[in-house]
Amino acid sequence: MPQGGEGTHGNVDQKAGMYFGPEHPSDHPQSGLPLHGKNQFPDATVPGMRPAVLQYIEQVTELGKAVCDALSLSFQLDGHFIRDKYLQPEPVAFFRTWKYALSAEVPEGQQAWGIGEHSGELWSLCR
Repeated sequence: MPQGGEGTHGNVDQKAGMYFGPEHPSDHPQSGLPLHGKNQFPDATVPGMRPAVLQYIEQVTELGKAVCDALSLSFQLDGHFIRDKYLQPEPVAFFRTWKYALSAEVPEGQQAWGIGEHSGELWSLCR
């Protein structure tokens, strides 16, 4: 997503981002739906990113399933109740990374929205 490619309440958001999801073969039932398909990794400039991100997505998805199973059991439900009820046909899982940058180029009549870079100051206020 290029900088300024997304908006908040109709105003330009000042972030650029990359979004990745699990990859499926072209004959997968969800292939072609939003968030399903082949990722466009910057393989030439960031070698090793594809396997690292796909492994991360897979492991976080499995962690999410385990948490759902634990929640199901804690509510005295069947161990896969939440997984079966809410994660079918498969959970929505994706990895995204953003870069926030202020830009002097905001379309006329619009405000620049975006939370800017995250900093330790905000974290200190929240603790």
